[in-house]
Amino acid sequence: MDETQDDFSAAEAVECIPNTNPFLKHLMKECLGAENTGKLSFDELEIGNVVDLLKHTKTDAIIADFNRQTGGGREDPVIHFYEEFLTAYDKMQKVQRGVYYTPQPVVNFIVRAVDTIIKKDFGLDDGLASTETKTIKVMRQSKRRVGYYYTQVEDTEEVPAVQVLDPATGTGTFIRQTILQIYENFKEKNKGLSPDDLKKVWNAYVPEHLLPRINAFELMMAPYASLLH
Repeated sequence: MDETQDDFSAAEAVECIPNTNPFLKHLMKECLGAENTGKLSFDELEIGNVVDLLKHTKTDAIIADFNRQTGGGREDPVIHFYEEFLTAYDKMQKVQRGVYYTPQPVVNFIVRAVDTIIKKDFGLDDGLASTETKTIKVMRQSKRRVGYYYTQVEDTEEVPAVQVLDPATGTGTFIRQTILQIYENFKEKNKGLSPDDLKKVWNAYVPEHLLPRINAFELMMAPYASLLH
């Protein structure tokens, strides 16, 4: 990437999109390819204006302000930009979809409160980080057929006792804070370990006890464009 801004271009913007956001990277590549063949005009998408704006913006100062909560600093605009974007682009859709940014202090409070309830009311000492399981009854398809259909039989299954579901995750503010809280609980439980050992047990915990319990869904496309930026 060219560090100077004077010759910043749409092609360079595409290169700057991290591989952790394949959706946005592929979309922009497709748009850029269509632009070169005359099938699509970047001017119609106002991308040319955005590129021109970035050429004349002190981006270093903006980046330095990301995530700084003191001295007048702002929270990362990538996380909450699309509420304001929708207000300008389609205010009715914003209302219908319930797109409202929850301030980080409120998110922190809610997640900590849930963690405390799990510990005190449900007796799970590790709170959101709990690895406890419970046995539930489930119906599964048997091998026995009646006519054209297989019959259903009752079975049991071991599932995590604490599971997290965010049905309208937006840019993932609550999921992010939940994972941070889980990590804090995990560190407290394993505070006797060295940093290297803590990293090892955490890396083992994540795929086995964290990711299988975290579920998040989002209908709108804007968050997908920014969530993994």
